[in-house]
Amino acid sequence: MQLLDSINGATFDKAQDAIVAEFNSLGDVFGQYTYLVELSAQLPSFTEEEKQESALVDKCQSQVWIRARALPNDESLESHPRLSLDMESDTLIVRGMLLLMRALFHGRTLEEIDAAKVTFVDRTELKDAFSDERLNGFQAIERTIKALAREALDC
Repeated sequence: MQLLDSINGATFDKAQDAIVAEFNSLGDVFGQYTYLVELSAQLPSFTEEEKQESALVDKCQSQVWIRARALPNDESLESHPRLSLDMESDTLIVRGMLLLMRALFHGRTLEEIDAAKVTFVDRTELKDAFSDERLNGFQAIERTIKALAREALDC
């Protein structure tokens, strides 16, 4: 997908700006919501065995599983370990959000992750499409990613 290609390798802030520009170009909240559902098809699914309770995110309306580990260190790259993320949900709209969150955080260093603040929902009409409970769930996903990154990357 063109959006994911455009944010690959970009800084966290530039990647978010690209997400915001893409979603705002879609017009109203219905178009943005529909696009999220379309994006959900690109997120690889977990097998039933991979959907372990230990990977569930607390405080989400939907079931959300997140696994994190350090990417193998390639000597040609920086020596700082980078995050690998696998994510899954039982809800299409959340799967679309997870794809975007994965695109933002996957391959980043702990320093980049700690400094990151997810703002793209507030900068689009998506904020109007979600209940307060769902928005709180997205914040819980961000907190979980950061906590898992600390566990996986803290050397």
